[in-house]
Order: sequence, then structure tokens, then C-alpha cells
Amino acid sequence: MASLVILCVDDEEIPRTLRALVLGKQGYEVLSAASATQALELLALHHVDLVLTDQMMPEMAGTELAKQLRATRPSLPIIIVSGVNEIPEDASYADRF
Repeated sequence: MASLVILCVDDEEIPRTLRALVLGKQGYEVLSAASATQALELLALHHVDLVLTDQMMPEMAGTELAKQLRATRPSLPIIIVSGVNEIPEDASYADRF
């Protein structure tokens, strides 16, 4: 049976790498992207079962990435992780924030 594929998106290398290592040890196949643009490129090339993205990224926030994904892949589960205390108004594009 094939493992589930999780796309981890974070502009910071250490959290991105740590998430990939933890998820990989749990048996998931992990793709990593350093930006929302890179994530969109990977999504065009690979099957992905879940997107796990950071919120605060320089070129595009996680909520904007989620909004774009909802338009093209409405059933793709999206989880946004963040250290911010306030939930953005557009967080509803993700399944969890």
C-alpha cells in the first residue's frame, strides 16, 4: 500500500526539515517547498494528499496559498501552522489553522 504524501511548505529551513523528518518517521512520503510558489509547482507535478503550510511567508501567506488551492483542488486537505496569536479572517480557506 502506498504511503500518504504530505507537502510541507515553510520558508524557514529548520521547521520545514523538522516536520519532514517527523512525518517521514511516521511512514508518510514528504515533499518540501521553501515557498508557496514552489509548493504550487510541486502540486502541478505530484499527487499530494495533504498540504501542511506555514502562515507567515514573504511572498505569499499560507492563507493565500490555501485560497488558490481551494479554487483548483477543493477537496485537498490543508492545515496552516503559525506562531501568531490571531487567526486571520481568511483562515477559513484551510481545514485547520
